[in-house]
Amino acid sequence: MRQILLPEARLIPVAIAADGSATPHVLTVEGWIEAVRKRGDMVFYERQVKIKSEVYGHVAHLWSTYEIRPTPEGKATVRGINSIQAVYDGKVWRVMEILWQAETAAEPVPEKYLP
Repeated sequence: MRQILLPEARLIPVAIAADGSATPHVLTVEGWIEAVRKRGDMVFYERQVKIKSEVYGHVAHLWSTYEIRPTPEGKATVRGINSIQAVYDGKVWRVMEILWQAETAAEPVPEKYLP
């Protein structure tokens, strides 16, 4: 993760409460790594199932639909969308921010974002 993210990058999951309110949880790269570390042995597999990208000069935006599975070939248990912003420094693309929201019953992933 440290290789593909800028040191200043932010990872922002958006939690949706039962009442429908949304709360972003802003993490630094190190904060995200620590949160994953705290999961211990709990493993999951995230698979990108559809992507749309737009690029202008040194700036890119990726809209990435994901599925989370308990095993590489298991049934998806969670779906959602990542909004990813990246910058090209002239040599390599690096991610500046990833903002994501998991699907809920009230807000399913729209068909146009599914494969």
